[in-house]
Amino acid sequence: MNKAIALVYLFCFFISNAAAQLGSMQPVKLSKFDSVKVIKINYSGLAVKGVSKENVDYFYKLTYSKKGIGILNVNNQEISSPSLSNVIFCDDALQFMVQNKASNSWGVIDTLGKVIIPLEQLIIKAKTGKNNINFVDIVGGRPDNFGVIYYTKNSESKWGAINTDGKQILPFEYKDFGAFTKKSETKQTENCGYEIGFCWLVNNATKIALINNVGNFITTFEYDDLTNPNKLKTNYEEVAPKDPNDFFKSFDDYKLYFKVEKNKKIGFINEVGKVVVPIQLDYCEGLDYSTGTAIARYNNYYGLINYKGEPVIKFMYNELKWISDELYAAKNATLWSLISNKGATIIPFKYQEIIATKNSPEFSRISGYNVNDGKTGYSIFKYNKKWGLLDPKAQEIMPAIYDEIRVLNDALLLTQTNNNFISSYTLLDYSGKPLSAQKFTSYWQAWETKYAFDKRYDYGVLINNKKENFAIGKDGTLELIKLKNQ
Repeated sequence: MNKAIALVYLFCFFISNAAAQLGSMQPVKLSKFDSVKVIKINYSGLAVKGVSKENVDYFYKLTYSKKGIGILNVNNQEISSPSLSNVIFCDDALQFMVQNKASNSWGVIDTLGKVIIPLEQLIIKAKTGKNNINFVDIVGGRPDNFGVIYYTKNSESKWGAINTDGKQILPFEYKDFGAFTKKSETKQTENCGYEIGFCWLVNNATKIALINNVGNFITTFEYDDLTNPNKLKTNYEEVAPKDPNDFFKSFDDYKLYFKVEKNKKIGFINEVGKVVVPIQLDYCEGLDYSTGTAIARYNNYYGLINYKGEPVIKFMYNELKWISDELYAAKNATLWSLISNKGATIIPFKYQEIIATKNSPEFSRISGYNVNDGKTGYSIFKYNKKWGLLDPKAQEIMPAIYDEIRVLNDALLLTQTNNNFISSYTLLDYSGKPLSAQKFTSYWQAWETKYAFDKRYDYGVLINNKKENFAIGKDGTLELIKLKNQ
């Protein structure tokens, strides 16, 4: 009889418990919220807890109210109460990264509301072993799971790693963490760039190690610095594409070189941690995708190395600057020359300065412009305190007679000559041909006018001796305008 009573009590307990659960999962009226945002997920026929294989498309809803953000499933049942300030759905893990509104702490819950990582973390970054992790805002597709890892900063400001089952992969003992991406990260809690499968950790001794996105160490903690990798071709006998926009699409057609610093010396390691350029350089720019080369300094002299660390241009110059893939500006003790990418001297060392007209930050010093859209292969030179222009064959196509040359774009140059404190400006193309017969006495850069944010005046305004104002067009056309409050 006692056994029968016990069974009755047990049955009643399960019934009441089930009823309580059903009560807590009753549909919620959407009208009670200020707004609702729908997240549509495509499971591609994969088995997911609480979702049948036949139900390929599944919907979640984010609810917004004064209390905070909540999460509902397809049946409008509450997965998380409206107590959150931020929700990020990681479709590679089928989980939500959530931030508590009251404490500002982060955690992770699954699509049934189960807590995977307690909401006690300062920062959470989700990383995956594939090339790109997708954070779904409105619509997202779920590919095969590539093993998402949550790199987490706990309440004691230590970094560690936890997988999607809540199992700790790396202990909370690291000083800093970061991921290598094509774009810089704009939020602490999500990766807004393109993943390339590698991260870095800093230990308490401030040494850096390279790891992959799933927590495997590629190197030990031995480096003082580790920078975003250079993409290099697998075969430099082939012709390099002019615009390698496929940088982060596949690992099949390129290799990665990470620039590292150790004991104040610089070198490169590859994606498996092998040193490919000896760590002995005093300075080195990034290896270029098109050529596989980089400007470097060794024993206080500059040269050009290839992706094996071999000198292509010997370490013998006081300075070395890129003009084009075929041309470099080199400085001996005091004077500059142009040399080939093999180190052959093309013109004598006679110039006081040579500056590329494209991608040269030095123009901010010379003319107030930070040039990134000049014409490749051309350079301005300084000789006897005057400026001129060299073409890609190192020929002087504009003599050194100007007090200043400004690079406006890849089609336009603006020269300035000063005579008895009177300035004269001329608009020219890259052949040195004047584009207007007018005489101009003043020039306003765009930021010097009230029209600084008007694209029509990006290249500035020329003023003639009649005080007429002409806006410079991209192609060199001049538009008569009126400027007020100058």
